[in-house]
Amino acid sequence: MDSAYFQILFSKKIDFAQIIKQTLLKISEANNNLVSKENIEFLIGIEYIKLLSNDRYLVGFKLILDDSISEEELGIYCESLDNIDECEFLIKFRDKYLFDSLKKYYEEIFDIEMQLREILSFIFIAIYENDCYSFLEFQKQKVNLLFKGVKEENVPDFLKNKYQNEFFYLTFNQYRQLKLPDIIKSETLINLMADSKSFDELKKGIKKLGAIRPEKNEYLEFLNRISENLESIEFVRNCVAHNREPSDEELDNYNVAKEKLQKEMSEFFSTLNSLCPECGGKIIETQKTIYRGYEEDQEPVAIKYRIGCSNCDYTIHEETIDI
Repeated sequence: MDSAYFQILFSKKIDFAQIIKQTLLKISEANNNLVSKENIEFLIGIEYIKLLSNDRYLVGFKLILDDSISEEELGIYCESLDNIDECEFLIKFRDKYLFDSLKKYYEEIFDIEMQLREILSFIFIAIYENDCYSFLEFQKQKVNLLFKGVKEENVPDFLKNKYQNEFFYLTFNQYRQLKLPDIIKSETLINLMADSKSFDELKKGIKKLGAIRPEKNEYLEFLNRISENLESIEFVRNCVAHNREPSDEELDNYNVAKEKLQKEMSEFFSTLNSLCPECGGKIIETQKTIYRGYEEDQEPVAIKYRIGCSNCDYTIHEETIDI
């Protein structure tokens, strides 16, 4: 059965069990006697009493949370205990209502972070098209990966065996620091120079690695737009990770940021659905009027509709309609 655990510091010795139980009984009487006198004896138990050097007493006790005690009544009970004259402070530890609340936020943040990792993976793979396990090599001054007990040379195999990449080992704050640098590893550049038969071939290889790529600006804009929302997500994420209740302000900021971030990610995925599978160009809809006759006496005879890539011949649908 679920329980809540408390520590309460009393300024002097009194009948601790009596006052703790009587406080719950008063709340019960004010709420249609949801908890009987007999049940209170069963629901509350003193776990320990510690006499401190200044004649104060630290008391630990457990409250079994059955169906008769709602989350609201538990809150009222805490306030009532805190208002006892001899009570100097009250701390509430485990309770199912806090757990259920944090579980809800965990599930939301899990979904947000997994979508974010998928998008970041897409961006870095699309831009750099190289080793999928060392995208962040040139960002290590700002981004320290959270690998523990893994030697650097073993990181690629470690990630591969877990079906993960570096983005699984970043904090939300580190997501905010990600950039798309125009940097090429010296070893990679040397190999490119050795393999390239002309300057144009070398330039093509450099572009393939992500430097001077036109879509980079679009992805950078996306990273900049989501950056401001990640901080508010991280505040609540830290509350969930450390099992504490978020403040009202943190939750307000979180809900606003969550909505904006989900919208940005949804639009990003929608954009991916409109990319050409052949060359990565944009899928667009066009129409072209077909004329007949000489230039000075042309007349429209049909309209050609096409849905396909703007860069290549890939076509999803094409139709010519006579006028």
